[in-house]
Amino acid sequence: MAAAHLEGSQRRHPERRRDLAHHDARRVRLEPQLRPGTRYRPRDDIGDDHRGHLRRDGADRVEGARAGPRHVVLDRAHDVHRLRRVPLIPRSRHALLVAAAVRRAAAAALFVAAIALLGAARATAADDGWTIISFDAQIRIQTDGRLLITETIDVDFAQLERHGIFREIPVRYDWPQDRTKVRVYELQVQSVTDAQRRRVKYETSGHGANVQIKIGDPDHTVTGKQTYVIAYLVKGALNAFSDHDELFWNVTGSEWPVPILRSSATVSAPGPLTQTACFAGPRGSTAGCQVQPLTNGATYSNPRAVTPGDDFTIVAGLRKGVVSEPVPILTDRPREIEDYFDITPLWLALAVFVVLAGLALVLWRWYTAGRDQPEHETIVPEYEPPEKLRPAEVGLLMDERADPLDVTATIVDLAVRGYLEIAEVPKEGLFGSRDWSLTRKKGSDAQLRDYERTILDGLFSYGSGGQVKLSELKRHFYKTLNEAESELYDESVTSRWFPADPSRVRLTYAALGVALIVVAGIVTFALGMFAGGGIVGLATAVPAIAVIVVSPIMPRKTQSGAELHRRALGFERYMQVAETDRQKFAEREHIFAEYLPYAIVFRCVDQWAKAFEGLDLKEATSGWYVGNNLA
Repeated sequence: MAAAHLEGSQRRHPERRRDLAHHDARRVRLEPQLRPGTRYRPRDDIGDDHRGHLRRDGADRVEGARAGPRHVVLDRAHDVHRLRRVPLIPRSRHALLVAAAVRRAAAAALFVAAIALLGAARATAADDGWTIISFDAQIRIQTDGRLLITETIDVDFAQLERHGIFREIPVRYDWPQDRTKVRVYELQVQSVTDAQRRRVKYETSGHGANVQIKIGDPDHTVTGKQTYVIAYLVKGALNAFSDHDELFWNVTGSEWPVPILRSSATVSAPGPLTQTACFAGPRGSTAGCQVQPLTNGATYSNPRAVTPGDDFTIVAGLRKGVVSEPVPILTDRPREIEDYFDITPLWLALAVFVVLAGLALVLWRWYTAGRDQPEHETIVPEYEPPEKLRPAEVGLLMDERADPLDVTATIVDLAVRGYLEIAEVPKEGLFGSRDWSLTRKKGSDAQLRDYERTILDGLFSYGSGGQVKLSELKRHFYKTLNEAESELYDESVTSRWFPADPSRVRLTYAALGVALIVVAGIVTFALGMFAGGGIVGLATAVPAIAVIVVSPIMPRKTQSGAELHRRALGFERYMQVAETDRQKFAEREHIFAEYLPYAIVFRCVDQWAKAFEGLDLKEATSGWYVGNNLA
């Protein structure tokens, strides 16, 4: 279309370049545009699905469009060549003439390579099996500066069966004066008809930096010669200069899959044209074409076929005041990912503030809601479990978790108290593994806690005759385990050791941290897209991660629970130094078996066993354990 590099294009394509010899400020080269051409729609093409074409590059919607039917302003596609762009604003027609010598020298150096590439491109195009017979454009410049364009495209599909064609018109361009802006042409399709002025189905959609007009019936194919007449309005395409206004328009586009055998354009304006020119051929070509002046207009005819990669560009100048002063339509440039993180003093200061304030808030929350407040800080040895607490209850107070270790200690404790018997099962064969059998000796009674009753009943619900092997519990006992742990948590709340279920507290804070990370992602995206402040969003993730990190220590004990914890630590200290007071322990009957479950939750079974070296442990455990080894 118009001169300029398409904002958001994936590749650079041919376009007219012009310099104004008498004014350095206008010595601006035009960049190429992306696919401002027409493409056929094969019947069996992989992208021939009626909806699929609307989403060929993911840009299936339009943006910036004014309310009204078929009014489209295209969204911006990713551009990997942004660092290679040069100024692009459509300027005066003189650039091609002034820089001709330079272009010829460059063209001579690359002549052989260009001919080879062009030949390959034309050979590929010829294989497509169809041609564009003629491309005629009627361009009427309105007094308000808009363009009313009617394109008549005659194609010959020969024997091929096609649904129709695609017409892609560029509508977004770089704006070098302000890199945060892009220039937009507002395009509104009026109609698409055939040679008999019968309506033809079409759809418009965003396609990179173009508006794509998908023409044809998705449920019907055509062959042979077809005519498509496209009428559309364009606003914002005229360029203002100090002494004149100008239309610079790429009539046909530059990346056709097939040749255009004949092309022309007729421009009509509210007043006479002060200057006209047209150029045809591959990029850098200075070859002109025929211009026939008309009253308040001109006809431009290209005597040569437009092959794939060629352009057909026209220039029409108007006196100042003939049309309303052209004003480019600018919109904010959507930021690239690398533009989301502007390292400025403001954003850096905000990011540091968010990190420090967020971490301070997390620390304050732990200090006020997660920290225990015991009555006494000093830990002194305790010679028995505080308040006659069961092993699992002591384990819960120690690490604020009900876990399989606590359940294991409970099973041993139930055996010591006479509810079941544990017997070692000899290994079977050379490679057999050790196993144990559990035998129920008495049923549940009022002396058991709820979680103890659940464990005892659950152990023997999978066996027969009140006996079960430990290996048989692997597939089923996890249900009982979960239920017993839940009941242990409930008991800790009922007994006022914790104000709330510790497991739920941990889960709540962990979920909060995850939610804050999601919020941080949204903040990063929003601030990055609209203001370049994505670094503040990343900073938000730091306290969010801190919340997850501290979630395991957020369960808080009540004052009485903290005091029991302090005393449990004293009992743990007593058992850990048991080896040094071996004689004292030996004097207490049954103490080894009674405190063994507590040694399990304190993870000091080895120290506890060493305190009783030299004693007959088999006899001490004969009432509840049958075997040669407790390990």
